[in-house]
Amino acid sequence: MNSIPHALRSTHVLLVDTDSNHCSEVTDQLSQRQFHVSTVASATEAIQLTSNQRCDAAVLFCDELEPQVLDDLRHLQSAHASLQVIVVSTTTSITAAVEAMKAGACDFLTKPISPNALALAIQTAGTNRPRCTHTACSQPAVVREKKNKTSILGKSAAIDSVLQWIARVAPSEMPVLIEGESGTGKELVAREIHAASNVADQALVTINCAAVPASLLESELFGHEKGSFTGAIATKRGLFETADGGTLFIDEFGELAGDLQAKLLRVIEDGRLRRVGSTEERQVNVRLIAATNKTLIDEVRSGRFREDLFYRVNVLGARLPSLRERTEDIGLLAQHFLGEGWVLGDGVLELLQRYTWPGNVRQLSNVMERCKVLAGQPGIIAIDDLPSEIVDASDQQQLEIGGNVDLHTLNRSHVLKVLKQNRGNKAKSARVLGINRRSLYRLLEKYNAKHSA
Repeated sequence: MNSIPHALRSTHVLLVDTDSNHCSEVTDQLSQRQFHVSTVASATEAIQLTSNQRCDAAVLFCDELEPQVLDDLRHLQSAHASLQVIVVSTTTSITAAVEAMKAGACDFLTKPISPNALALAIQTAGTNRPRCTHTACSQPAVVREKKNKTSILGKSAAIDSVLQWIARVAPSEMPVLIEGESGTGKELVAREIHAASNVADQALVTINCAAVPASLLESELFGHEKGSFTGAIATKRGLFETADGGTLFIDEFGELAGDLQAKLLRVIEDGRLRRVGSTEERQVNVRLIAATNKTLIDEVRSGRFREDLFYRVNVLGARLPSLRERTEDIGLLAQHFLGEGWVLGDGVLELLQRYTWPGNVRQLSNVMERCKVLAGQPGIIAIDDLPSEIVDASDQQQLEIGGNVDLHTLNRSHVLKVLKQNRGNKAKSARVLGINRRSLYRLLEKYNAKHSA
C-alpha cells in the first residue's frame, strides 16, 4: 500500500491559479499533507509575495500553455531564479513540456493530477531548492555561511589524499577545479576549501549551471540592468558581485556555453565584468571554485570547452574518488546515514561493498533512508530491506568455479551467496551448507563478514 506523501518539514508552497475554486480545493489537499500553502492569482502577485516571504516551491496552473504563461514563468524566474516552479497544464504535448522547462520550470505535469503525485513533485522541488539564509531568497542559487567546518567521512587512503589536498589549496587565492562523478561530494569539498581559506568569514555563493536556464545564466553570474531584456523588471547584482571578497562555487562548470566561457575567462583574469545591458565595468575580487562531473580535458580536445579557460581554472585541480574506489568507507558512511539506533544486519555490508554505486555517496545516502522506511525490523537493516538492484548485482558478480580464483575467495563467495539466498537466516544457511550454526559463525568471522544485529 502506497503511503500518502507528507512534507518532510514545514514546506511552503505557492499556488498560482486564476480559478479560485480549484485553488481552494488544492489548498485543502496540500494542507492535509502538512504543507504550508499560499495562493495568488497571477505571476505579478507571486513576484510580490516571494519578495517578502520564503517559498520552497510554486505551482503554476494553466489550461493551454499559451505565450502569456511562458512569459509569466520567465518573469518569475527572472525575479527569483532560486524558486522551483512546477507547471500543471491540460496540454500533453512533449513540445509544451520542453518549452516550459526552457522557460524555467523544474517540472511539467498534466491535468488531471492526483493529490499524491502533486505533493511528491512539490516535495522533490522543495528538496532541490538552493538553500539561502535570507528570509526572502532574492539572490538565486546563493548560499551564505560563516566558517563552520563540515566533516568529510572516510578512512581510506583515497579520502586521506583528498583531505591533504584541501589543506594545501585552501589558503591559496588561485582558482580550483574539482572533477568527479555525480554524488562524490564535490560541493562538500568546496565548502571545506572555503571554510579553511583566508576568506572563511566572507560569503560562499553557489550556483549550479545545470539548474539555471541557459538564457538566464549570464544574468545570474554577471547581473543585469533594468529593461536590458524582456522580464528584467529591476536592476540586479550578479553572483560575482554578491561573492565579492569571498568565494564563488560554480557547479556543473562543464555546462557553460561558449560565449559565457569567454566572458568568464576575463573575470578570472582581471576581475572585471559588465552587467547585461550595461557599459560600466565593475571590479570584483572573488576566489573561484569550479566543479564538474565531466573530464574537462576531453571536452577541450573535442572542442566543446575553451582550452584557455580550462588551464586558467585548473590551476589547483583534483579528481574526487568514486565510492567504488573507496569501498572501505562504505560501512562508515552507511552507519552515518542511518544514525544512532540502527545497525546493518548479517551480509548487508558485503552486498553494499560489492555494488558499483553509479550514484556514489548520494545514492548510498538515499538507499539508507529508503531502508529505514521499509525496514521489517526496527533498528536493523536486513538483506530483505535492500533495493533489488543491489541484491541482484551480487548474483551477477558470482565467481566462476574453475576460474583463476583461490580457494579462500571461492569458499567465502559461496558462503555469502547462501546466506543472501536465505535472507540472512543463519540456521537455514548452515543447513544448506551442511554445517552447524556455530561453524557458520566462525566462517563469517574468518571472512570478516559477521555484521550481526
